[in-house]
Amino acid sequence: MAENEEEYCPQTRDGIQTYEALAAADFAARILAAVAEGGRRAALEHKRAGIPMAECRDGRVILIPPEEIRVPEAPAFFHP
Repeated sequence: MAENEEEYCPQTRDGIQTYEALAAADFAARILAAVAEGGRRAALEHKRAGIPMAECRDGRVILIPPEEIRVPEAPAFFHP
């Protein structure tokens, strides 16, 4: 543990985040980023292979032609 941990995040539960809460928020942010990155990679693979991608819109499954698939440039990042 760092010497100044008390300054960084006091271990109180009086409205201040504890180390456990910070760790849980970081874990959740990492999960969201991993799921988003998986979707980005799937879209990129479908576009490169020329395969339509299925998407749910208004409760119906539609196929998006490869030329219309939008792939985000950068991987997703979520702040905890």
